[in-house]
Amino acid sequence: MTETQSSPPQDCAGPESFLLDTSAILAFYHDEDGAETVERVFEQRERGEAVIWVSFMTLFEIKYLTLGGHVDSDLLLFRLSTLDLDQVWPDDRIVQFAAEIKALGKISAADAFIAASAMDRSATLVHGDKEFLRLSQKVRQLTI
Repeated sequence: MTETQSSPPQDCAGPESFLLDTSAILAFYHDEDGAETVERVFEQRERGEAVIWVSFMTLFEIKYLTLGGHVDSDLLLFRLSTLDLDQVWPDDRIVQFAAEIKALGKISAADAFIAASAMDRSATLVHGDKEFLRLSQKVRQLTI
């Protein structure tokens, strides 16, 4: 994975931008419902038509799930590292977006940061988490 600091949104023409939520990565990893949608996003990237981001908070969630024994940690972390995802780390802008999202209510702080990361990158949030649906006016979404 490539570590990237936050920068202004990518509004210029070019590849489509996606940000994978933890649920999308786990569906892809476990070949669950929605895995084919995530696979199509990766195929777009292979054709040079997409950029794929991952929030620092998704990395955190993957780490604690693996430490808790919920998934095969070595294999998942290896597979995640081979996906070559661009990382989004928080800065003042992302913290502000996350605070605004969290203030709306009924969303976890983790999901607020993930959604804020998608907003910051002008990315479509790829997820299987119903909690994000209430943000459809703020964040473009692709539900798996």
